Amino acid sequence: MNGPQRFIGMHRHVPTAALAAILSLAWLAGPVEAQLASPDAAALGMGDTRTAQAGGFTAISTNPAALAMPGGPATSGTLLTLQGEAGLGPIGLGDLADFEGRSVPDEVRQRWLDRIVRSGEEEGSAAGQVTFFAAQVGRFGVQLSTTAEVLASLSPGAAELVLFGNAGRTGQPEDIDVAGSDLDLGLISTFAVSYGHPVMRTPDRDVAVGATLKYTMAHAMMTATALGGGATASPLELDVAFPIVQSDSSVGFGSGNRSSGVGMDLGVGWREGPWVMGLAVQNVFHTFSWDDSDLLLRPGEIRVVEGEWETDFDLRPFDDVAAALRGRVDDQEYSPAVAAGVAHQLRPDLRLTGELRHRFGSERRAEPATHAGLGAEYRPVTWLPLRAGGGILSGGYLLSAGVGVHLLPFRLDAAVARRSGELGSANLLMVSASLWN
Repeated sequence: MNGPQRFIGMHRHVPTAALAAILSLAWLAGPVEAQLASPDAAALGMGDTRTAQAGGFTAISTNPAALAMPGGPATSGTLLTLQGEAGLGPIGLGDLADFEGRSVPDEVRQRWLDRIVRSGEEEGSAAGQVTFFAAQVGRFGVQLSTTAEVLASLSPGAAELVLFGNAGRTGQPEDIDVAGSDLDLGLISTFAVSYGHPVMRTPDRDVAVGATLKYTMAHAMMTATALGGGATASPLELDVAFPIVQSDSSVGFGSGNRSSGVGMDLGVGWREGPWVMGLAVQNVFHTFSWDDSDLLLRPGEIRVVEGEWETDFDLRPFDDVAAALRGRVDDQEYSPAVAAGVAHQLRPDLRLTGELRHRFGSERRAEPATHAGLGAEYRPVTWLPLRAGGGILSGGYLLSAGVGVHLLPFRLDAAVARRSGELGSANLLMVSASLWN
């Protein structure tokens, strides 16, 4: 086998380890979500329905009006609440696990490629959120959270190159275009201060309003997209342009906040007998944008001809960036989102919730743009809440379950969820420990 054939990958049996390393790139590593991280494991367990059942410190990120609604604690707080999720599809890690330590047969790779072609791309997402602290005293609340998120995709052409090399499905060298593959990564922290104010209080009705003021600090960012190129049959070569825009290479919390902005959320709470309703608008305004002086460019050019490699990943000024990448940076904005929820205490031991959320704007996020969810909490004994829920999402669905142990003033809550959406399927896990008084 000559040099050009080897470098482009004329292998007819691709090692599973190599496929896992490439196809799971997104699972291991987008721009981050615009809203403040929710530290409420109970809400996730009930179909991720947050707005009407918010209370205590959970109101800061969800609906600040709940800080002034009746029935809430005088004080509440949590430290180091964690949430994580990871998804990959339509070819998932489970598909690769079936061939652990073995080469993947041609017919299996062909089925995988057919699934990617039907889907339009192989996509993955991974996100992690940590709420360092969230505390509520009366009608006031404060919270500090950090979110890390990665979104990645392989176009059908790039997936074919990974699975078959430039020999393609036919076994003969052919032209393969990798345009449409991309990668986004972000690491951002948000500090928020909230206040809720009662508007009306009667025995049968309560109305409150609230606001959350947020300061967002960016620590790191990367965005990249394949502008063109790929493998060609004549001449037999590989020529790929995958330019990368990144924040300054000294990534980390101690290196300063490269870009920042201020935003505001507004909320309304309404109780009518056993019914509670909530309406929240997140990012009524948000001034965050990336400062060009904080950004650098790596051309990301790879060319291989007759076994000879030429690459260019040297850092350059952001001014040299292509228009397509400049647009991707500009798109990393914080768009408004609207949520409306309802909760009903059907019996002393049974609570039902529902919610509809929609995020405006065209930016990609791990969290789906639209969410319509239902949930329930049942307490066989007062200290043991059992939760379940589900939802219809843009491009998929959500199923969730959770459990808690509430021995006042201590609460321990955990939830798991399975989400299928525009970026494939993802598993979510959340655990929170808190004090309520």
